[in-house]
Amino acid sequence: MKTLLALLVAVVPAFADSQAQLAAKLNEEGKQLMFDGKYPAAEKKFVDAVARVPEAKYLFNLCTADYMQGKFGEALTACSEVAKHKPDEALKTKTGKLIEKIKADAASQHINVK
Repeated sequence: MKTLLALLVAVVPAFADSQAQLAAKLNEEGKQLMFDGKYPAAEKKFVDAVARVPEAKYLFNLCTADYMQGKFGEALTACSEVAKHKPDEALKTKTGKLIEKIKADAASQHINVK
């Protein structure tokens, strides 16, 4: 039993580190896809990154990918999650501006978003 506990203590942090590294890699891949205009593929990368490590920057990128596809409701949901994951002041500001842009674009298209 003591050996199993020692193994778990050693493996769990390594697993968490590998998940964080994979999330960062997925985020970078998603950003490149966004740059290339491949928003649906980017969205999938960001969803996967958020599922592994729900960092504010990954959620912001997911929000942006959804917005670029015209998924205003989904974008607002992702943007609203940013604040729950300790964003820095710059990211808070960017998120607030994006939320306003999403709401304005939705209203101009007569789309009701909450």
